[in-house]
Amino acid sequence: MSSISFSEEGSANYVLNTNDEARHNLDYQHHLMAEESYKQLRKAGIKKGQTIWDIGCGSGAMTEYIAREVGDNGKVYAVDVSKEQLENTRKRIKAAGLKNVTFIQADIQEDNNLPIGKADIVYSRLVFMHMKNANLALSKMKSLLKVGGVISLQESAFSSIYTTDNNPVIKDYFASLVQLGKLKSVDFDIGEKLPDLCKEEGFKKIEHYEIQHKYFAKEVKLLVLSRIDEMKEKFITTGIANEKKISKWKSAMSSLPEDHSFYLASMQYHVLVWK
Repeated sequence: MSSISFSEEGSANYVLNTNDEARHNLDYQHHLMAEESYKQLRKAGIKKGQTIWDIGCGSGAMTEYIAREVGDNGKVYAVDVSKEQLENTRKRIKAAGLKNVTFIQADIQEDNNLPIGKADIVYSRLVFMHMKNANLALSKMKSLLKVGGVISLQESAFSSIYTTDNNPVIKDYFASLVQLGKLKSVDFDIGEKLPDLCKEEGFKKIEHYEIQHKYFAKEVKLLVLSRIDEMKEKFITTGIANEKKISKWKSAMSSLPEDHSFYLASMQYHVLVWK
């Protein structure tokens, strides 16, 4: 295992929290999304001996999966703008006994010295929604690929989220998240725009599909309640929500019925493009 650092400034501007609670949130989110993520990488052709980049590796759950899939003769580059997230990934990989991962602190949107033209697959999940320049990021990912290589993307669109009871308080929470994204100059609805972004970048072969995930009350509570606490300070400092509104969100989430009469539906947008 080795490390390279390009972006100290990016770490300071990181949008998400990186404490233990935030790491657990990412791990639980991975638990809910893992099977579809694995399927998408199989569609991309993941196999032993490949070189794969994991852009925005976060807590490292997908990095570990990719490292196991490519085997000892494969290479994995785990990239994150956050020094703390990269350390979380490093600890996970070390605990798993894997030695085929290089850790790179970098912002894929920046013009840096990442090695180009060598990757079989460039993978990214729920990262474009945090990027201020998605077009530039996609161009940089394309440059990492060898001819015939694949970019595999998976994103959400928060405005597509709805509940079976059309709960206005939960709807307000996700609308507030979209508003927070706009204030941070990022797009929490970018999932539905990915195919057009790929066309603009000149990819000839593009495959995309949508999957609706349904989360029952217990899953929503485990995922969203902790995320509200994680993002609380950002909501307050931007003026999007005050303590009273945040308390109302949490109360609505906490009182969701757990008899499967309720679920929250979220669209996941999957895109595969070939160089």
